[in-house]
Amino acid sequence: MKYIFLLAFFMPAIMAVAQHITPPKIYRCERTNVPPVIDGDINDAQWEKASFSALFQDIEGNKKPAPEFDTRVKMLYDNEFLYIAAWMEEPHLCGWIEDDETVIFYDNDFEIFLDYDNDGLNYREWEINTLGAAWDLMLTAPYRSGGIPLTAYDIKGIKYAVKTYGTVNDPSDTDSCWTVEVAIPVRTILEGRTARYGNIAGHSWRINFSRVEWDYDVVDGGYKKRSTPEHNWVWSPQNTINMHKPEYWGWVYFAPEDGSSTPGIHDLDVLWQERIQLCDIYGAIHSFRKKEKTIPERPDQLKVYIPEDVEYIREGSIYRLEWKDRGCMLDHTGRFFRY
Repeated sequence: MKYIFLLAFFMPAIMAVAQHITPPKIYRCERTNVPPVIDGDINDAQWEKASFSALFQDIEGNKKPAPEFDTRVKMLYDNEFLYIAAWMEEPHLCGWIEDDETVIFYDNDFEIFLDYDNDGLNYREWEINTLGAAWDLMLTAPYRSGGIPLTAYDIKGIKYAVKTYGTVNDPSDTDSCWTVEVAIPVRTILEGRTARYGNIAGHSWRINFSRVEWDYDVVDGGYKKRSTPEHNWVWSPQNTINMHKPEYWGWVYFAPEDGSSTPGIHDLDVLWQERIQLCDIYGAIHSFRKKEKTIPERPDQLKVYIPEDVEYIREGSIYRLEWKDRGCMLDHTGRFFRY
């Protein structure tokens, strides 16, 4: 049997006012004719052309206090690489994971998330700690959609280095910061799409950065991790403690050398807000299904804001969320469509 519910009918029971959504951040990335040396030192002359981003925020945005330590990133590009430099204030440098291709965020780390075509599928994640141990993987889709982490995936040709300003794992002194330098090969990210190799000027990719920071106590002359949740500090807030919501990631705009202005959020994606809202509803459906072992029959069973004129169309175990007057929909796999 087919069920179609106009969600506006249930609005009073769900939320009386519209949800405010902070737009994802946009970084204007300038072209460099001389690539920076990837040695972890971000004081190269080439980096002077790039502007630092705004300070990182808590992953939940303004719901939470500002991070205790400052974090910024800057970017450059050429036909071969996207270059990323990260600066992280840190009075207590520490790290123990020495092996690549392991879960790095059990240490304090820096992470990059990248989706070049803005479809939320087959996106990359890359992590590194103060010791230079790194991990790269591909996610076929967000975990909420049953995405599979492909841990054997390698960002072929990536270059990276770390530089620490202080002494790692020595609590007897106060350290300054650590920096990360990364060169991500354009060819690897665009894999197989030969027509798009080369000059990416004027293009934009979805990107976000995360810094995982743990609390430590000094015990017997060393650092001991507290049994408290880690801090998650990001460039473009995710609204929830979940980096795997690519619709919330920011944008990197590869600026042409003609000096043209940076596009606004609606120039990059006119339906960015609609996509976020439909994905939030989808996430609530996924949570309901995980708990109840079935999808909801009625939208008023969900504890989430639902905009007017969105239809929940269910056919057995298959469903979709359709926003006809905005010309978009999202299906049961989590895929977003425009029409």
